[in-house]
Amino acid sequence: MDLFDFTNQNQNIEEDSNDGKKIYSVTEINNNIKNILEESFGTIWLSGEISGFKHYSSGHMYFTLKDENSQISAVMFAGYNQKLKFTPKDGMQVLVYGKITSYINRGSYQIQVFHAQETGLGTLQEAFEKLKGCLMLHIKKKFLISSIK
Repeated sequence: MDLFDFTNQNQNIEEDSNDGKKIYSVTEINNNIKNILEESFGTIWLSGEISGFKHYSSGHMYFTLKDENSQISAVMFAGYNQKLKFTPKDGMQVLVYGKITSYINRGSYQIQVFHAQETGLGTLQEAFEKLKGCLMLHIKKKFLISSIK
């Protein structure tokens, strides 16, 4: 699908009278991106590591799903997260089922999560824990050496 193909849509596109250029509004572009994203993906399964987890008093959960190279914002509304069999936490690897949605006002996209299951500790968190363990061992060795002197 062509992002700028409006032939099947009723869009108010202004034309520059001087050279015939189409001038799009920000809202028109964001609406078209929303349509493309939501029609292209439907519902999907997505694996990632939770980061920046926040559970608000409204019951909604907001977080980021990451892998080694990228990230995507995620939201799990209260009606869906009441069925969770675990408590999400930063560093947790999860498999989520949901749909890609676009928030037109900000020009951003996210995955709206309907179901999530824990699959273990994320690779980023595992690397951090390993590094932390090495640093703690180094500190203990340094302390032992300095106490012997």
